[in-house]
Amino acid sequence: MTSRSTRFAIAIRLALLLSSPAAAEPLSFGVLTAPPYGLEGADKSVSGFYHDIAELIGAKADLTFTYRLEPLPRLVSDLKAGGLDLMIMFPGADMEQFALIEVMRNNIIVLPRKGAAFSQYADLKGKTIATLRGGVYDRNFSNDEDIRKYNVDSYAIGLRMTKGGRVDGMIGPDLGLYYQIGLEGMQRDEFGPPLVLNTRTGFLLGSKTIKSELGARLKAAVEELRNSGAIAAAEAKYVN
Repeated sequence: MTSRSTRFAIAIRLALLLSSPAAAEPLSFGVLTAPPYGLEGADKSVSGFYHDIAELIGAKADLTFTYRLEPLPRLVSDLKAGGLDLMIMFPGADMEQFALIEVMRNNIIVLPRKGAAFSQYADLKGKTIATLRGGVYDRNFSNDEDIRKYNVDSYAIGLRMTKGGRVDGMIGPDLGLYYQIGLEGMQRDEFGPPLVLNTRTGFLLGSKTIKSELGARLKAAVEELRNSGAIAAAEAKYVN
């Protein structure tokens, strides 16, 4: 018969195993379906810049993630509802409450069609500019009713429309737009000179499922990765 002390020791070991990080469920990490931030392989595997950063964070914080490659509106909706644990994005006012820590910065540009040029913000008045559905890149731009916005589901669609003259330009982060130009087999000189609107900060966002202790652990990991240059090195792989 098992002694009381043996049963007690087994119970303690089980409690330690269940409370250890290794026994924790993987966190869900949302990845934007827009190259180079999120890419899908032929085998449905997820890769891309945001996936690479997530892997760095997971290794540094001793956490594991499952990845969901989805459009921005769906990721935002799920994070707000607590159905998604983490994601990286340039947050609008409605998402700032979920921001844990700054990850990286990108210039936000408007890329005009060839033969056109926007030398200043006022030049956008009366123009039609493609923008990724759900993206908030510049608050003045988003709230300006004198600029017509054409929502698109991908950088590729917006760039094709710009090149074809169906819209006057496209707004977005320079990294994403220039990377997509390369994927499409286009050249930068097939567009006009970019107008830099601002420099936006991409943040790691955590839903209500991320409690304070875990949030602190994630923030410490990102800060260390940023200070060491690891995030900048990950981004450099996608600059063309």
